Amino acid sequence: MLQPNVIIACSATDTIGRLGIPATRRLQPTYVISSKKREEVPVAVPGTEKAKCRWLVDRSSGAKTYALRLFEIEPGGIVPLHQHPEEHEIFVIGGKAEVMSVTGNTSARKDDVIFIPSNMIHGIDNRKGKEAFKFICVIPLLSKE
Repeated sequence: MLQPNVIIACSATDTIGRLGIPATRRLQPTYVISSKKREEVPVAVPGTEKAKCRWLVDRSSGAKTYALRLFEIEPGGIVPLHQHPEEHEIFVIGGKAEVMSVTGNTSARKDDVIFIPSNMIHGIDNRKGKEAFKFICVIPLLSKE
């Protein structure tokens, strides 16, 4: 397992040392690591083409509630229609692609925000794209992760 940099987070409830630095009664580390050091894996949805994901923050990082992931769908790639219990909060950081759902498709591009509710059928199509479609995706951690 990769060893991230660890910083101690502090609050105003106690003080540490002669400098009077605020600290909590129960110190918790802050996780800091380069996204490039997180393993890049193929997207596991059946029928996916040219799409990869990095789990940036998850239970292995100490997260208890949410996971943070970085996706990249290359030009010509697609994550086909699928559904699952996790909702998605997405911020697009590069490219342009079609966000698909049973209610229709819409284009998304850099700086757009996408919300996909729990159990909604959805997918992302970059088969007509000329550049990689990159986005940050936050999901709740369910018991299976």
